[in-house]
Amino acid sequence: MTDPVVISFVAGYGPMDTGVTAKPAKKAKAPGKPVTGSVEGVTMDFASDKLHYEFTRALKSVLHLSSSNIHLVVFTNDLGKSMIQKDIMDPLSHLKDRICWTPIMIEPNLIKNYIDDMGFSLWTPRWALVKPYAYTLLPPEIDWIIQLDTDVILATDILELWDLRLQYNSTQTVGGAQEIMYIQGKKKFDNKGIHIPDVTGLNSGVILYSAHRMRDLKFSRDLILEANRRLYPEWKNPDKVHPEKYRQLDQDLYNTVLKVYPHLKFTIPLKWNLQGCGGYDRQEKLKEGVGLYHFNCLRRQIDDWRSVKDLQRSLDGMSLEQAVKTLYKPKYTARVK
Repeated sequence: MTDPVVISFVAGYGPMDTGVTAKPAKKAKAPGKPVTGSVEGVTMDFASDKLHYEFTRALKSVLHLSSSNIHLVVFTNDLGKSMIQKDIMDPLSHLKDRICWTPIMIEPNLIKNYIDDMGFSLWTPRWALVKPYAYTLLPPEIDWIIQLDTDVILATDILELWDLRLQYNSTQTVGGAQEIMYIQGKKKFDNKGIHIPDVTGLNSGVILYSAHRMRDLKFSRDLILEANRRLYPEWKNPDKVHPEKYRQLDQDLYNTVLKVYPHLKFTIPLKWNLQGCGGYDRQEKLKEGVGLYHFNCLRRQIDDWRSVKDLQRSLDGMSLEQAVKTLYKPKYTARVK
């Protein structure tokens, strides 16, 4: 076995705290079904069971298809830590040679203070900005890390994605696949009609970054503020971001910095973030193979693919322990730097 692949998820269980008062959430009718409440016109997802199902399925796909040990880092809260420990880590406690985990607790005021300090808009869900801030919370011994949304499924060995870090040059710091809406000649708008700042921008559902390089750059504060000043010269407050320009949250934040400082960017092949928002023909679908499916957007062509249905059915039918023990024998061989 090689050194462990380090992957992270942001999993904030319970109501998504926006800094404003939400209407009480209704009780879920069935496991996996979202329960929504309205927060000043913004619909939020309050269903911990839905998040837990997504997270568990994503982790199963990683474990089942990986030829490497896994170091799992989860940015979460008390409820999330309790559920993950009970339902995931305890059943795998006898397999510590295959998977270990580091829970990193997100205190309620931590991200709130960051949002207030940087000037992000009031409605911003606090959990949404954990990702570009997360490197500041990592233990110093962790450098490279794959950051995943919970709504993903691996289709092959994550070690292949992990080894892309060996292709980064000395300045490249953050890597991601291009936002599919731009590749296919579409524009991605938020509910106020503001699009992400760069037509070659990345989709933040899968990010491979160096925490040490981000820390040296002071990415989450100094670099963002400087990029904001350069990209939006009409904005006159040098100590705050332009709040109307960050409606895509963490994705806008990454793309603002990488547009101004393109030497920090590494482009990951689209196969490692095959996004549900896209439309694909058979040739495009099979061109490079698929490394990871990303189930973003509500209407998804990929939901009808047989390969996706078979993979979902297989994952839903196995326990976490089975996912580890029925180890996939991949063709991929780890690279040596």
